[in-house]
Amino acid sequence: METLHAVATAERWISLKGSDGKTRARLNLDTGELVIRDRGVYHRWTLGALLNANAGHNVTVSDTQGLNQP
Repeated sequence: METLHAVATAERWISLKGSDGKTRARLNLDTGELVIRDRGVYHRWTLGALLNANAGHNVTVSDTQGLNQP
């Protein structure tokens, strides 16, 4: 009988929390993957893809009005 060995890899994640203390998203420090859960559905993006998609866009004040400032 053949024996299977699983290799566990430890990944480093950072939880991104809102002002209410709830986790809003998680960022994988090893892969650069951003994961957001919205209404029970998980959405995943790589930071490289997000940065490349927005490389040619200029952000104006009207674009940032809905963002929470730190």
